[in-house]
Amino acid sequence: MPPGLLSLSDDILHRIGYYLHQDNFIPLPSFHPHYANYASDIDPEVIADYLALRSTCSRMRSVLELKGIHVRLAKWSKLIKWITDGPDTVKRGVRYVRMSINISPKSGQSLIPTWLTLAGFFESLFSLDELVIINTPLCRPRFHASSGSCLPNYPHPILSNLTSLAVDTNCQACAKDLSVLITKYTSKLRHIKTIDSPNLPVILQAISTTSSLASVRTLYIKLFEGTSKVDEVLKVVYENLPQVTDLRLSMHNEGEPPVFLPCYVVNNFPSAVDANSVTLGIISMGEAIDIADLPPEALQRDVDQLSNLLALLSRFEDLRFLDCGILVLAGNGHWEKTFPTTTRSQTKRQLIDTLKKWDSHSDLSEMCRDKIKDTAFKHIPRLEGIAMWEIDSSDPGYWNYWNHYTIYRHSAAALTASEKGCSYFVYPNMWTASYIGQRPVGETEDGETSENSEDEE
Repeated sequence: MPPGLLSLSDDILHRIGYYLHQDNFIPLPSFHPHYANYASDIDPEVIADYLALRSTCSRMRSVLELKGIHVRLAKWSKLIKWITDGPDTVKRGVRYVRMSINISPKSGQSLIPTWLTLAGFFESLFSLDELVIINTPLCRPRFHASSGSCLPNYPHPILSNLTSLAVDTNCQACAKDLSVLITKYTSKLRHIKTIDSPNLPVILQAISTTSSLASVRTLYIKLFEGTSKVDEVLKVVYENLPQVTDLRLSMHNEGEPPVFLPCYVVNNFPSAVDANSVTLGIISMGEAIDIADLPPEALQRDVDQLSNLLALLSRFEDLRFLDCGILVLAGNGHWEKTFPTTTRSQTKRQLIDTLKKWDSHSDLSEMCRDKIKDTAFKHIPRLEGIAMWEIDSSDPGYWNYWNHYTIYRHSAAALTASEKGCSYFVYPNMWTASYIGQRPVGETEDGETSENSEDEE
């Protein structure tokens, strides 16, 4: 009898199932920093081919267990259906949940039944690794007025295996109250995405008291203009989560949609004596500033802030990747690369002079990025990557996002940046300002936009 699918060993069938199940190729966390508005990787269709293989015969169903299930919840009725009709074997296989439920509450309705229903749903998800919250039925004035204390403690363990949490709501009150509420029941959180609020220390303190200090490795924070200064946020992060390895801060104004702002602006000042030397000036952004009109002296007077910033960051002994919104502003202006046109508005000499200025600006920008990179690697012991922003000189509506990585050849932290190994700049991502500032609208399984769908309890 020729060999067939049923004659294969269980190990080989498991291997086949591994490559069919697309969940195995989605990283944890699946979410990205606030400025990287990619579509969500949480997709119920990732298991389609795996389910097709399981449905072939009883042996396949016994060998290939249900796992790696993704759930998108955009309606309260959908959540109720999961609770009432979902088989326990399916619930145990749920790994990712993305919740974006808008509810039109009835006047005077208690929040307690809503909370107990949500908690009961989470209790049934034994394998839940990641929870992404866009909108929640608990976003009510009464919930926020009491900071969530109006809700009773759930008597059973929930979210005990949760390792990745994103509270990606536009409501700053939800950022605090939901984070505090959920982290009471978790102890294994490793990846966190949240937004800044006046109570950011409360959020991070709640996380640090319920999770092991060494467990939280990834922290993405969206800062709103006028809420907290970046230096203060970094101090709060260090006081509560000093072992973080991937730290990314993104500042936005409070308009609609929120517009991305740099947290720091770094300028370089070419020396009259040595054209290759660069002095870095830095200013902490506390309000919206038109960078094109920012006078050089405003940066130069705060030249010592860069060393203060790096001194603060050097206390993060395990920090591997840093993005704190550093904008590189090379020289005293942005030169566009020009080309000859049919109007003959420039002489050849004028065109060459313009191209020289553009080329000089490009070299100056690269020199500035290298200086920041070398200084950062010198001050932060285990840093492997640092991100820098730059307004695209050819189109002011675009941002260049530079990732600099160092490939380590040695593990000794005492080595200098050049001794650690070779390093290189990744070719920059080019993003529009609207893309960075706008949070994308997700889609449900039915194709409707989840941020705009409403339901009633």
